[in-house]
Amino acid sequence: MKAGEEEQPFIKRFALHAMRLQFTGLQGEEISVEAPYPKDFRVLVEALRQNQ
Repeated sequence: MKAGEEEQPFIKRFALHAMRLQFTGLQGEEISVEAPYPKDFRVLVEALRQNQ
């Protein structure tokens, strides 16, 4: 970072994500929904893994 520059966040939103949600529906059935990481979140996770 250059002198005088303000540090910017890696992503410009809260880094929250549920990979899988599971719950019981109104009829008693199990409902499971899965979602991959959004691109910005995936990039953040990869950068954090590289800098452990």
